[in-house]
Amino acid sequence: FVSPKGEEKEDPRDFRFAASDASGQYAIPNVPPGPATFFLQRPEGMGSSITVRAEVPDETEFTLDLKLPGGSISGRVIDEKKGKPIPEVFLTLAPALEGRTAGWEGEDFGQASTDSEGRYSLRDLKPGSYTITAGGGVFFGKDTKGYGRSVRKCALSAEDDLAGIDFALRPGGIV
Repeated sequence: FVSPKGEEKEDPRDFRFAASDASGQYAIPNVPPGPATFFLQRPEGMGSSITVRAEVPDETEFTLDLKLPGGSISGRVIDEKKGKPIPEVFLTLAPALEGRTAGWEGEDFGQASTDSEGRYSLRDLKPGSYTITAGGGVFFGKDTKGYGRSVRKCALSAEDDLAGIDFALRPGGIV
């Protein structure tokens, strides 16, 4: 989707939404000239959100080719005591920010859930330093698996595929 106000305070009522077709083509009607912020995300909603800022010219048509980055991080989540995979564990990815916070639009954030074998994959990632959190409480709702959480940091270069970023979770306790 696109926010036509660019760097100004964004109002969700101003957003314009579009989906690309099978060939990758998209069209967003009625985007006014000036600064705009484009947000890209895969339709299934899992993965990462990418933000691109651009100046929209005062023309009838404007072409902006957007490309999802090619980096990925993958691994497994297992029960630390039993050594068995844990399915349906929620993982979040966030920029490893030094003394600052990220914007609400989800730039450079990602999310994934483990499959029946405890495997996960976070894709379409830009180069950078990230913090990945597995298990524990989730942003909306609660964790029903009964495990604590584990946090790892990693650095991703352009087009890297980091495999083996694994987590071993301990059963959680009551506080």
